[in-house]
Amino acid sequence: MNIYKIENLSFRYQNNQEYILKDISFEIEEGGFYLICGKSGSGKTTLLQLLKKEIMPQGYITGNIFINNSTDQPENIGYIFQNPDFQIVSHKVIHELSFGLENMSMSLKEMKRRVGEVVHFFNLQDILYKDISKLSGGQKQLVNLASIVAMKPKVMLLDEPTAQLDPIASQEFLTMLKRVNEELNITVVLVEHDLEQTMKICDCLIYLENGEIQYYGTPRRVPKLKNYEKALPVATQLFHKSNIEDIVYDFKSVRKWIKDHQDNFTIVNKNEIELQNILLQLKNIHFNYEDIPVLKGLNLDVYENEVLAIVGSNGCGKSTLLKVICGLLNYKRGKIYVDQVEIKKDKNLFDNFIAYLPQDPTTMFLKETVKDELDNQESIDLLYDLKLDFLLEQHPYDLSGGQMQLIAFIKILARNPKLVVLDEPTKGLDAYYKEKIGNLLEKLANKITVIIVSHDLEFCARYAKRIGMMFDGRIESIDKTTTFFSSNLFYTTIMNKLTREILDNVNIIEDINYE
Repeated sequence: MNIYKIENLSFRYQNNQEYILKDISFEIEEGGFYLICGKSGSGKTTLLQLLKKEIMPQGYITGNIFINNSTDQPENIGYIFQNPDFQIVSHKVIHELSFGLENMSMSLKEMKRRVGEVVHFFNLQDILYKDISKLSGGQKQLVNLASIVAMKPKVMLLDEPTAQLDPIASQEFLTMLKRVNEELNITVVLVEHDLEQTMKICDCLIYLENGEIQYYGTPRRVPKLKNYEKALPVATQLFHKSNIEDIVYDFKSVRKWIKDHQDNFTIVNKNEIELQNILLQLKNIHFNYEDIPVLKGLNLDVYENEVLAIVGSNGCGKSTLLKVICGLLNYKRGKIYVDQVEIKKDKNLFDNFIAYLPQDPTTMFLKETVKDELDNQESIDLLYDLKLDFLLEQHPYDLSGGQMQLIAFIKILARNPKLVVLDEPTKGLDAYYKEKIGNLLEKLANKITVIIVSHDLEFCARYAKRIGMMFDGRIESIDKTTTFFSSNLFYTTIMNKLTREILDNVNIIEDINYE
């Protein structure tokens, strides 16, 4: 039974003559799990918002949206935004879970029963009376999901709900979302740019390109997508590379297929550049937040012209380390050397040496256009090289997350630093803008040194020369990228997990050819 039927839907925003959705038609069946994907600007979020009348964007619309064979939209459609804080209205978790039910004029007895059920279903007992402001992003998003489920929606619409979450929180959220879909028969329509975990749990994939549906169907039969191939899961890319049409996603099946065909694979030789001169050196660095030790005798050597990635779980001290390196936090004990000169003895050397890009770059923009922000020709030329010159006349705050991150990156390069420090540069970005950031790193190769803190292991494997893992306030292991990922059991890439003990030193899809 169809819950949604979309017929010849087109939409453009006010004051914009170009249609962002162009004559699209599709159906959504009750109880299904639908995944909408596509590059930034393809119309994903606009389409999702049109499925719920309360948040429909202002503009010009043609075509029809039928829900249960009617153009009148029911009230039982839930919506979750990308930023967990956007829809939270209460201070305590228990009040947030109750808020929607109170607005439904539900009896106190029924409300308590409903809240009790969702608390047990989502395992929220330990945070029930906590301040929501003290929760992690993953916990907040689970509370948002639980609050909507408590109201018994027929449909759940979600706009990149894991974009702000770390990998563990993201996996936990998606696991619960799949349970909600399967056990409660709630129809799920999910917009997501990270397809590695979502394509294997969805029933139907909807791929948008320039406002048009280019693919609608099972993820097992998705064809090669010329402009989107690198965004697809590793298993999909692997089977496409091998010209296999019927795609499987579970690890055991993919590993079995690789093992059965291992003679058809050849390993691509990689030229690894030897690192020679130490640019930055940290010795026995200690740092506390109040009385809590965060960095505990940390040692690190960073070489000239390398891209070094620092990985590790939330709370292990990665971002703190970056802020200490940048001089934003004063360390308690230890020494930092730049070109063999201790920075406490020569602050000017340190200040002119480093550029820092925080997770949220919005505070870096003060002017009306991107062109005004990039006030030198070299930066503008770099924008042209990356084929992003169409952004020059736009206001920085009108940019997407990926566009803003790139412009901020280019802006800090104008200072000609010797060291650039990036805190989660790919967080919330789609594959297209991740590749653009990677292209920029490649252009900088052999010119400057880059330190990246990231949860994005696939990005680190593709662009970093060395990887260090933080644990308990120290960098406990650091090695060349190939060796680092090949030696790890858990902190490694999808491709390495799929090929370990079958093919040697394979960390990304580009490491192999299929013949």
